[in-house]
Amino acid sequence: MNCIRLSDSHERVTLLGAENGTRYAPKGSILILVRGSMLHQRIPIGITTKDVTFNQDVKAIVPALDVLPEFLLYWLLSNESKLLEMVEFTGIGAGKLSTDLLYNMKVKLPSLPEQRAIAHILSTLDDKIELNRRMNETLEAIARALFKSWFVDFDPVRDKAEGREPAGMDAETAALFPDSFEETELGEVPKGWSVTGIYDVAEVIYGAPFSSKRFNDKGNGLPLLRIRDLATQEPQIFTTENHPRGTKVKQGDVIVGMDGEFKVHLWSGPISWLNQRVCMFVPKEGVPSFFVMLSLEEPLAFFERSKVGTTVIHLGKSDIDSFKIIIPNREVLRVFSVLVDPICKKIILNSNESRILATIRDALLLKLLNGDLHAGIKYIIRRTL
Repeated sequence: MNCIRLSDSHERVTLLGAENGTRYAPKGSILILVRGSMLHQRIPIGITTKDVTFNQDVKAIVPALDVLPEFLLYWLLSNESKLLEMVEFTGIGAGKLSTDLLYNMKVKLPSLPEQRAIAHILSTLDDKIELNRRMNETLEAIARALFKSWFVDFDPVRDKAEGREPAGMDAETAALFPDSFEETELGEVPKGWSVTGIYDVAEVIYGAPFSSKRFNDKGNGLPLLRIRDLATQEPQIFTTENHPRGTKVKQGDVIVGMDGEFKVHLWSGPISWLNQRVCMFVPKEGVPSFFVMLSLEEPLAFFERSKVGTTVIHLGKSDIDSFKIIIPNREVLRVFSVLVDPICKKIILNSNESRILATIRDALLLKLLNGDLHAGIKYIIRRTL
């Protein structure tokens, strides 16, 4: 639940599974996470845009007939601070939000026309945020497809080896690829390309152990990037500490969490300190960030699979030391960089725009719900978006 509009996920249940325990929520339901470690920092809330199923960590709220689902969504979002105060601690460190406490919340309910007006203004902003999110997914998919074709499936090399011109490629670019393979420790790779360690393409920087005594949620100091912030790209904790081994993360940096799951992320959040158990891969000159990021996925997945069986899996420096990747010649890397660097920049621009729009939405949220904005201002907002 990393976005407000909920319509799909990578997980599926069968009809039998849905009938035997998995809960069902119709379109227009409000889903709220009620159990999990994330609840100590934020309350994920979203609205279903189609019929969905959900698990025991989530509650679905089906609005009454005189309540617009979108209005209820924004009302809950505006009361996140109250919801956070209701979160109870469990024995295993996770948070729990009691359904009874939700039932006891009092809602100031305007008329349906007023609900529609408020929901329209706020959803216009969220529509653009959602559009940016989907655009970023498409852009990343394009970069992934190109990486897979060139550096995993070796399509241009296979085409040339079989006497064909590489599909969708000009002659100048095609000439940069070899037309045969050679055996290596990772199997067949294009002739002249090399299998090497991660340190030949990137420097690895590890986060520093910042003192929790200097943590705050008031915005004092700089944000602190922890593992739990990677999925949302929004650090929830700040620190005033200037650690002697501290490293600042900026947009476009390649970040990996080292506990729980080993996923690689292209950072698009604010400048932040890098916390312990999070590491950063800084590409060497001439190596695109996307090449480093996508090259890391297979070795990270390998170690994540190999460590199954422990309570919490950990990625160590010795694991990273053993990473092996396939590196093409510099000319191929240069062309790949020309193609994917604009994609990387556009993803970051979209993320920045969405962050600004979310800030505007949150500022408007309370004022609209409290009736503090006049109709004229509402009209201007609709006309300028």
